[in-house]
Amino acid sequence: MLTLNARSALETERAERVDGERVLSILAEPGLTRQPFTAKGVAGSVSLAATGDGRAVIVAAGLPALPDGRVFAVWLMQGDVAVPAGVLPVSNGRAVLALDHDPRRFGEARVTVEDGPHLPQAPLSRPIFSLVLRA
Repeated sequence: MLTLNARSALETERAERVDGERVLSILAEPGLTRQPFTAKGVAGSVSLAATGDGRAVIVAAGLPALPDGRVFAVWLMQGDVAVPAGVLPVSNGRAVLALDHDPRRFGEARVTVEDGPHLPQAPLSRPIFSLVLRA
C-alpha cells in the first residue's frame, strides 16, 4: 500500500510540475494578450491570457473561499453547448489554469460554482464570471 501511495504522490507531483512549466511558457510568450472577465456579483478578478497561436491560461485573484465540496468551474461555450475546461485550483484566493482548448474556437468563457471535485457534464449554476471571446 505504501508503494502505491508513493507512486500516486510522485505522479501527482510530476503532473503539477509539467502543468506549471506549461503555464510559465504561456505567460512568458511575447505578444501575450489579456482579457478580463466580467464579474457578476462576486468579488475577485479573472482574466484570459492567450498567445497568438491559441495557447491560453485563466488567471484569477481575490476569489472568495467556497464551502467544502464546491469548486470554481471553467467552461468554454460553443453556442449553448458547454465544454468543460477544468477546475480553478484556488490557493489563497488565487488560481491559474492552463486550457487544453484553443479559446479562439469558442464564443464565450464562463466560470461557475459547482459541486466538486469533478465537474458535471454541463454547468448547473449561473456564471459568476464571463468573457465574450468573439463577436
